[in-house]
Amino acid sequence: MGRPPIGNRAMSAAERQRRHRLGVTKQSVTKRDVVTKPDPPPVTKLAPVTKPAAPVTKLTADNDWDLFTRAVRPVVRDLSAEGRKNMATMAPASVAVLAHTLKRLVERWPQEPPEMKRKLAAAKSSHAIGALLAEHDQFETEDLDD
Repeated sequence: MGRPPIGNRAMSAAERQRRHRLGVTKQSVTKRDVVTKPDPPPVTKLAPVTKPAAPVTKLTADNDWDLFTRAVRPVVRDLSAEGRKNMATMAPASVAVLAHTLKRLVERWPQEPPEMKRKLAAAKSSHAIGALLAEHDQFETEDLDD
């Protein structure tokens, strides 16, 4: 029947094999011999990482491309959302407005001043981008009238 149980519980076959491999018998186990896990090292709190202020940089080709992709992303997202709709719920007028906004962004991006590029890149929706472009168009036409 194998070894007698230690204490009041019966040993499983796996426990017996493990004890046999370790050479542990009922008589050789004492509280001193029980191996405990070492205490984990104390956790020290690190100082919070603060980001340095972003330096004001001139628009470079990489930075300009990054701003452009950020400005175009909401328009493309809304266009793809309209494309996923079925014919009954799709609005052709909204697709036309989004396509026109995208066209204006692509055509006018090289001529836009850096401040306007930053505003367009910071816009969160395609409607805000369209409003910014329309506002900028309005100021340009007022300047031509003077």
